[in-house]
Amino acid sequence: MMNQIKIGAFISERRKAKGWTQSQLAEKLEITDKAISKWETGRSMPDLSLFLPLCTLLDVTLNELFAGECIAEEKWKERADEVLMDVITNWLGHDNREKVHSRESKENDTPPENVLEVENVSKRYEMFRQDMKQKIIQC
Repeated sequence: MMNQIKIGAFISERRKAKGWTQSQLAEKLEITDKAISKWETGRSMPDLSLFLPLCTLLDVTLNELFAGECIAEEKWKERADEVLMDVITNWLGHDNREKVHSRESKENDTPPENVLEVENVSKRYEMFRQDMKQKIIQC
């Protein structure tokens, strides 16, 4: 399971390895240093729009960020699958559109559509893996 505290410590470690203060990283991401502090203490996570820029700045992959550790090349596939399943597991049932669907269902008297049905997780995961394999092959 994803561990916010471990992820925060990893962000802190990578930031310090670059020789940056929280303020310097915040400036590069165009956010406040208070947000960086919250990430590094595990009180919050970066906004979705900041994951890729953060990974680029810290020279880590998304898998490494979510794992909260650098992943050795020989362990990458194994760890990548574990991390991805953790992300998917944490994501299930945590869709922010739920409130909108609730409001719409009251108006239309229809049940909200599930964003990610449990039975579709394996199929979507496999499609994602195939897409990632294609991207790796193209590199």
